[in-house]
Amino acid sequence: MVFRASKENAGYFFGVTCDGRYNLTYRDLDHDIQNELISLKATSSIQARSDQINRLGVFAQGDKISLYINGSLIDEVTDSTRSSGYFGAFVAANQTAGFRVDLDQIKLWKR
Repeated sequence: MVFRASKENAGYFFGVTCDGRYNLTYRDLDHDIQNELISLKATSSIQARSDQINRLGVFAQGDKISLYINGSLIDEVTDSTRSSGYFGAFVAANQTAGFRVDLDQIKLWKR
């Protein structure tokens, strides 16, 4: 998923892989910036087999970013590069043939 994104191709990208890993990257495509905040890490919270459902969540308040997968807090970082912006789905397949994502629901909660 992408969050705190601008209209100008910059934001945070939280992703999972088919083999059960996740990462968090800040990207600014217009200025060729890619800051890997969390390198690929394995977690048992990801359902890594085919046809599995994974629910991703982000709680971003101030410079603290908390990442959730399937209801479990998996990691936290601090980064103050962007403090607001848009959010949405981001899907890319680099190595998995026949890769498919179904987006069922997307929500925003404000405190």
